[in-house]
Amino acid sequence: WKLKGEVGGIADKVKSGGHAAAAGATVPAEIFNEFKGCLKGVVDRELERNPVERVVRVDGELGCVSQEEVAECLRYPWGQGFEAPLFRGRVCVREVRVVLQKVEEGGVAKWSTVILKVEDLGSGVVYKAVKFRWPLENKVPVVGAELDVLYRVDLNYFKGVSSVQWIVEDLGVGEQED
Repeated sequence: WKLKGEVGGIADKVKSGGHAAAAGATVPAEIFNEFKGCLKGVVDRELERNPVERVVRVDGELGCVSQEEVAECLRYPWGQGFEAPLFRGRVCVREVRVVLQKVEEGGVAKWSTVILKVEDLGSGVVYKAVKFRWPLENKVPVVGAELDVLYRVDLNYFKGVSSVQWIVEDLGVGEQED
C-alpha cells in the first residue's frame, strides 16, 4: 500500500521522497495533526489485517570453535539487507554488574547496561557478555542462573588487548533477583 494514496485530501500538501529502503515526507505544520491522524489510521488498519510477529533468525550455536577467530571474521560489513550473524547458547551466569543507568527526561531511569560473565554450557568457556538497554522493569539475572541467550560475537579492544565479548540481543527466562 502507498501512504500518499491513504491520506486523502491533504496528499497534495505533503511532499514525499525517499527510496525503497527509506521513505520521507515533509508535512506543513498546519496539517501535521491531520496527517498524524491519517497515518495512525493506516497503521492501525494494516496491523489489524497483518499482525506483527517477532521473528528471530538464528545462525545456530558456536560450540567449541574459536570465537576469537569468528569475531575477527565477522567484523566486516554485511551489506544492506543482511544482518550480522546471531548465535544462541545456554549459559550459566557467573557474575553480574549494572554499569550504567540511562536517565530520561524528568529524572526517571528507563534502562541500564548490564555486564555479565557467562559460562557457555556447551564449551565450558567463560565469556564477557554485554546487554545494552536492559529495561529497568526487567529483573537482572542472578549468579548461578541458567539462561538461553541470543548474542552476536564481537572483539573488545582495551589497552591494546583484544578479548571476545558477546553483545546480547536477548536473555531467556531464568532465576532473577528483585
